[in-house]
Amino acid sequence: NFQTPYLFALDDSQAVRSALAVAKPDYEIEDYVIEGGHVCIYNFVVMFTIFVVSAPTAPTLLIVFLLRTKVKSYQEKIRKLETAGTRENSRKILSILTIQALLPIIFLAGVSNYFLCQFNVICSTAQEHFILQVDSFVPLISPVITLYYVKPYRS
Repeated sequence: NFQTPYLFALDDSQAVRSALAVAKPDYEIEDYVIEGGHVCIYNFVVMFTIFVVSAPTAPTLLIVFLLRTKVKSYQEKIRKLETAGTRENSRKILSILTIQALLPIIFLAGVSNYFLCQFNVICSTAQEHFILQVDSFVPLISPVITLYYVKPYRS
């Protein structure tokens, strides 16, 4: 659903190709397919799309850590009722949740790079690729964390 506005914000591919040739004359784009993009970000639909895609990153991270804090405080309340084995399992689960709660920071890196490039603060070709590639790291890393920390999966 978050990507739906993006589809309506795309400009004509020929206009994007022309604008890219002017903005980045050193790029060799003749042999590449350009299916769409944005000629100017100062259009309402484009700005709305940028907001919808990038704004949820920081609040999501905050909500995840608030929920983690609630889980941790609940675990501390019932700690006296738990056996030693249950206590150890609860500690492991909390550590896994903490590590997975840090994963949205990766999205924050992509959003930060987008704004650095968009406003010409600092931008390289590697940064431009990193903006979109960073999204694939979270789905890759999350199951690896589970596989590593949950003992039955490790065995």
